[in-house]
Amino acid sequence: MFNSKLILNLRQFVVDRLFPIFCVECGQEGEWWCEKCRRKIKIKPITQGADGFLDGLTAFFNYAEGAPLAKLIHEYKYSFARDIEKLWLRLLSEAQYSVPMRACHFEEVLACRHPELSEGSPAHRRIPSSQMHGKNHTVVERCQDIFAIIPIPLHPLRQRERGFNQSEIFAKIILQELQDKSANTRLENKKFIRARNTRQQAKLSKAEREENISDAFLWQDPMQKAPENIIIVDDVYTTGATMQECAKILKQNGAKFVYGFALAKT
Repeated sequence: MFNSKLILNLRQFVVDRLFPIFCVECGQEGEWWCEKCRRKIKIKPITQGADGFLDGLTAFFNYAEGAPLAKLIHEYKYSFARDIEKLWLRLLSEAQYSVPMRACHFEEVLACRHPELSEGSPAHRRIPSSQMHGKNHTVVERCQDIFAIIPIPLHPLRQRERGFNQSEIFAKIILQELQDKSANTRLENKKFIRARNTRQQAKLSKAEREENISDAFLWQDPMQKAPENIIIVDDVYTTGATMQECAKILKQNGAKFVYGFALAKT
């Protein structure tokens, strides 16, 4: 019987010889982005506050045409270099990030931490008014919420052509990293779809992007609302048109808090 590990090593040896890879920055053979070049950049996530339908954004890199990361994303998406996934996993595991904070109403926090004190309950009515000071304020609190992680969907035709959805790969990596940090998260990649095949956003102006993506997405479960708390994931955030449209549709279908994660932001 053949040793499976030996077969995998032999396969990798043949692939490396027939299709060598080179660092996108220095050209050294062996890695898509060699460790020496990677060490030049400190991964410091970029955060952005609420804007439009989106309740905030975290991006891991600045995106600049011709930079190593831009070359890697291009190779991954358009040259189908699936082995770059190992690099994404390494890069995102090195970044410091967590589940986004949600601004909750005081009563939500109270009900979450102490269900027996939810508004209208006998116990709640017995709380002295002096202890309810500030109840109309919002507070930054996770409330132990479950976050559904939703990758920006591709149209089925585009996904068959490419063979994978890069946003779903990033979403699964982020899901694993957040779960390793004890975050209460799950993946939702079935019910939110791209119902209309659109042109590639990268080639369009801001106004054209917004028109191109309008009403392109659909929450396809009429029997169940969208999750209340959502993290949507994409590869590159440029004008924000795609994430804004996704957040709009998700909120129209029951979501209360929609936060964005992107590998890079222009």
